Amino acid sequence: MVLNKVSSATPEQRDAARKIIQALNADADIVEADHGVVSCAQILDTHRFDYDKVHKHPLWYKELFEFQNHVPETEEYGISSFVWRARRPLVPERFKFFIDSVRPGVIRAKEHFWLLLSRSGSSRRRWKMSENAISNERTLRHEM
Repeated sequence: MVLNKVSSATPEQRDAARKIIQALNADADIVEADHGVVSCAQILDTHRFDYDKVHKHPLWYKELFEFQNHVPETEEYGISSFVWRARRPLVPERFKFFIDSVRPGVIRAKEHFWLLLSRSGSSRRRWKMSENAISNERTLRHEM
């Protein structure tokens, strides 16, 4: 299990995350990382997966054979998402207001968006936002 963004968490938050992971899977190796930087040797070809052992786990059985009682993660954890499409670029001031607004929960954005850099609309640049939690990081990269 990769526990990411450890340097941005307090020691108490890291400890709580480790305890949750251990409660869900006591046999899991926990690899701590930042920006997803993990040695391939730590996660690939470890020979740790045991199909027979996992297949006997009560939660595995429940998901396979009692799926009619499955509660989707969207309902269980209150996760929601939407796709926003527009034919016009975003207005920088409005976009900045949106990013700087206080909102509960974590907001993630990915893919491409257009930012209007001229009121005439003739000068448009395409930007790509890497997948990040807006409340923690803002990584914008200009694409020609």
